[in-house]
Amino acid sequence: METYIREWPEQVSANFCKQLINKFEEDKRVKSDPQPDYSGRSFLVISDLPEWKKECLKLESIIKQNTQRYFALPKQFRSVVQPQWSHDGFLIARYQPGDTCILHVDGQCAVAPQNQLRLATFILYLNTVKKGGETDFPLQKVKVKPEAGKIAMFPPIHTHPHEVLVAKEPRYILQTWITDPSFYIVDQAQYKETSRKSTRKKR
Repeated sequence: METYIREWPEQVSANFCKQLINKFEEDKRVKSDPQPDYSGRSFLVISDLPEWKKECLKLESIIKQNTQRYFALPKQFRSVVQPQWSHDGFLIARYQPGDTCILHVDGQCAVAPQNQLRLATFILYLNTVKKGGETDFPLQKVKVKPEAGKIAMFPPIHTHPHEVLVAKEPRYILQTWITDPSFYIVDQAQYKETSRKSTRKKR
């Protein structure tokens, strides 16, 4: 059965992966996950940081190339459908030995502007972990081994619950979520307030 989990090894150079890790370790804004029962990782959202602009521009190209490959259409549809993709920011995370991330689905980010409809999860493994640290999909019986430069993409929805298994050594990833820029998830209270304002203006 099709799992819709894709693994592409050696997509990014080892040097660039090391560069991201080293810069991450030097950045004083790295913080612990605010949900320790969910994950023991530390992370940094680099998308909006001016010091990371050069790296983010390179990542944009990497993501575009692999997203096109993941969502490649049959030939008969390529001239008719023009898919549009975006993403909701770059995040680098570090898992220390013993850290894990419980079984979960990636769902939807409800915080604007990162609240476009998520179509896929994108992970770039920044280092090779010899023991443990796999991204485990129990329903699909698939375990993605962390290897420097490998890219993995998969559906972010309830069909693909996944977890990070305990690693015996530090584990680094870069992560984002591929989104549809035409669709936004709107909080119900926010929607009602917007509707009220719109009604007032019409009066």
